[in-house]
Amino acid sequence: MVKNLRRLRQANGISQQKLAEYLHLSQQAVHKYETSSNEPSIGTLCALATYFGTSIDYIVGRTSDQGEAEEYSPETALQRKRFIEMIRDLNETCDQLIDAGVL
Repeated sequence: MVKNLRRLRQANGISQQKLAEYLHLSQQAVHKYETSSNEPSIGTLCALATYFGTSIDYIVGRTSDQGEAEEYSPETALQRKRFIEMIRDLNETCDQLIDAGVL
């Protein structure tokens, strides 16, 4: 799925471990993304696009044009990723409350 992640990482001289630390993931998670053993969440894809200054479409191989992504600092990208994760958690909590008949 993330066809260009390894290419971007190596072209920028970034180790899997360093990228994993930025994403707050394990090195194994980055390895699995690169080998298509696992797919990143949309929040992680957003953080990757911001980190490398490209589009999600380029990372996943939908385009060969790296283009220019919106400019976000790594801190802003991380905040956006955490916000998306919070929304996901909230949705799961709401689903549980609905299933329990509370809502």
